[in-house]
Amino acid sequence: PDGPSGKLGSWYNYEYVREYYERPGSFIGVADYMRDSGFHRLADEHEQKYGQSHYRQLVLLEEKLERQQIKEEDWNAEIERIQLEIEEEFENWSG
Repeated sequence: PDGPSGKLGSWYNYEYVREYYERPGSFIGVADYMRDSGFHRLADEHEQKYGQSHYRQLVLLEEKLERQQIKEEDWNAEIERIQLEIEEEFENWSG
């Protein structure tokens, strides 16, 4: 662990838990848990470094669809892209 020994809650090192959160086909990521727990800035920083989860991508796409910033065809294409990414992760993991 990195950080002061007496203040474990004041530091964060994703590398220690990465394997747990990045299992093949994972839909929700650690940044999503952080955001749900009120750690919005830490979640944003995490996503900048490691990327967004499939769940986060869908949430942001849905918001754009509701605001009519993207068309339904774009929504459907992105859903298909995410689905293919998840399928690829399983294929690469299994062999």
